[in-house]
Amino acid sequence: MAFNGPIEARLEVRELIESYANAVTQRNAAAWADLWEDDAVWSMPDLGTGVTLSGKATIVSTWLELMKQYHGPAEKPWAFSFVSILGEMDVRGERGTVRSYSIEAYDDGTGRTVHLKGQYEDEVIRRDGHWRFSKRTWRLMPLEDHAQMSV
Repeated sequence: MAFNGPIEARLEVRELIESYANAVTQRNAAAWADLWEDDAVWSMPDLGTGVTLSGKATIVSTWLELMKQYHGPAEKPWAFSFVSILGEMDVRGERGTVRSYSIEAYDDGTGRTVHLKGQYEDEVIRRDGHWRFSKRTWRLMPLEDHAQMSV
């Protein structure tokens, strides 16, 4: 079975994944930052030559720069959408693992529409009544050429 653990915990973790997608699409940095543990790790081995970020402050500041680079300035964002689809989830106590898939589409500012499809492998933790990401690894599903992307 692809989904294991108490239904209430699985619902809360699902909401974490969906909150991530909403915060990205809405370009809401405060909401996005609230989804990460202070000592979290975010790995994107297929972005440029590979990127691994440690610590919430570094993760958030890098995300802000990526959003500017690929999705336009916050005050005038290019058209953008981010959708997450759950694949598997295993929640045991205050920890869980999740696999999800992402579909991103955006105008790169030149009129070209870019589509990214990716897979996330996540470790999540519940602290103070809230689920957050302790580790996220995003892998590009190579359906298109994105060789020019980098941090």
